[in-house]
Amino acid sequence: MALLPPIPGPVAGRTSEAEWRAALANAALPELTWRSLGTPDRALVLDTVPGEGIFAIGGLLVGLTKRGCAVDVVTLSAGDVRAAAAYGEDEIGLATRRLREHRSALDILLPASRLIYLKLPVEALAGNEGEIADRLTSVTDLAPAQLVFAPYRLDGAPAQESVGAAAAKVAAGLGALHVEMPVQLWHTARPENLPWSDLWQHQPPPAAVAVKTRAMACFTSQIVPAPMAAGASAPLGDQALVCFERPVEVVVADRLRLR
Repeated sequence: MALLPPIPGPVAGRTSEAEWRAALANAALPELTWRSLGTPDRALVLDTVPGEGIFAIGGLLVGLTKRGCAVDVVTLSAGDVRAAAAYGEDEIGLATRRLREHRSALDILLPASRLIYLKLPVEALAGNEGEIADRLTSVTDLAPAQLVFAPYRLDGAPAQESVGAAAAKVAAGLGALHVEMPVQLWHTARPENLPWSDLWQHQPPPAAVAVKTRAMACFTSQIVPAPMAAGASAPLGDQALVCFERPVEVVVADRLRLR
């Protein structure tokens, strides 16, 4: 069995990864299963920036596709591209690179998936749930999903929270099950503030973990420091990545709907 990556030391003001792992182990969360998700034929993954779904629930998505569930991925933005010069790119070039990385990762994790890019600036997402919902509705009308994954509505980051709120509206309109993905929460929250009764866990098998790890490595513009910015850290540094390298993936969902 592969060894878990080393856990980085604590950062001032943040819950350490060791604390999170202890809290998750003590919580004994219920296991998310194929049946509890309603045996869907089609799922929709909504990413604020490229790769959120892969990082947060990549192992779960692999399991869904093995059950015959088609997965569409909608990426609303290319993330913050204002530091593009540090990558030797202009903003359009860096955005294009990130979408190319995303497609490469999906080709590893979910080769049959459809990737849809809405080209919204990430800085315009916060507080614009209505516009986001309208754009998402135009997409979901093309391929109705029974299952919608999106960032957690209380994630601690304004852009992710607005996408999550819009996703809740879209899922309700579709009559789809809405499952939320904590993304920034692991860096902004304390264990005592989590809605533990609404949390579920999925423990991917080793083969799915291996595929997810390979897919995550495709996002070099997010996990590797910019080559032209001496001393700068990567957008997703070690402290962020270790949250997505746990042996379990955690989601937020209404317990009653999942019974």
